[in-house]
Amino acid sequence: MDALLRDRRTKIVATLGPASEGRIGELIRAGVDVFRLNFSHVADAAATLPPIIERIRAEAAAQGDLPVAILGDLCGPKIRCSAFGGLRRRDGGDGEGAGDGGGREGIALEVGETVRLEASERDGELGVIRTAVGAVVRALEVGHRVLLDDGAMVLRVVGRESPDAVSCKVEI
Repeated sequence: MDALLRDRRTKIVATLGPASEGRIGELIRAGVDVFRLNFSHVADAAATLPPIIERIRAEAAAQGDLPVAILGDLCGPKIRCSAFGGLRRRDGGDGEGAGDGGGREGIALEVGETVRLEASERDGELGVIRTAVGAVVRALEVGHRVLLDDGAMVLRVVGRESPDAVSCKVEI
């Protein structure tokens, strides 16, 4: 490995994915110090990741036992909304299957719409999204983003209505 790459103060982090898994040795030779494995997009991490980790270790050893780190990027917590039982969606549907594709009820949100996000164990309703995890709602401040459906929809907190409720504008 080039002395310039070996003596630098910065580290090169490479995210491994389907297109780069076969190029681990090449990436190490190019100067990668850390391989990032994204656990969020792996269906069976226990079966899928050990062979990749073994390949990284083997390639590092084959190139002079280079110190190559492995970073496991875990997804953050997922906080569920309360159900929207019995609602009729704006599109005329019955709420079944909206949102996560798993048969859960849902509501349609439109960009620019204002909705209320509140801490409660009651079912949600049109214009009101509820969650039983009150600490999350109480921690929100004006300007914070709230991601729904793994980030496919974004709400922006625009006001505090009570300790257990905020108003949000739908951005995406």
